[in-house]
Amino acid sequence: MNHTPASDAVVPFAFGIIFAGFGLWRMVGQSRFRRRAIATAGTIVGHQVASRSADSTTYYSIVEFIVQDGTVTRGRTRSASSPPAGRVGSAATVYYNPAKPAEIDIATRRAPVLTMLNVIPILVGLALLIAGVLVLTGQISLTQESSPADLVELRRWWSPT
Repeated sequence: MNHTPASDAVVPFAFGIIFAGFGLWRMVGQSRFRRRAIATAGTIVGHQVASRSADSTTYYSIVEFIVQDGTVTRGRTRSASSPPAGRVGSAATVYYNPAKPAEIDIATRRAPVLTMLNVIPILVGLALLIAGVLVLTGQISLTQESSPADLVELRRWWSPT
């Protein structure tokens, strides 16, 4: 199969765009929500299991807070986390939608405003985009074959002396 740097760069570029796009989409959605949301103090009163697997469980936080008209309200976070965003009884800054007060985001010491769920895909995406540029410019190759001399050098490097 005939590979060119341009054809080899397609995969890292595509996955880079997908990962970075997902992270940016989540970050923009969270930012839009927070712009129209009202911030208030709240208390984490419980957790609800969002998903469970053999090695991990994610939780929504249930938070109690007072809306502008003085009504005590409970809401569930829009995103789940593992570990939970905070301990039951701990304080949280609540961002709620005035039209639907049960729709909330929270910020705690454990779960700051800029979450890793947004940052990690952006960083992975940027790394893949950089890898695509390096492949495209010939700085690295995805199809370079090893010569026997390379294997002898590797064997010399790995063998104990």
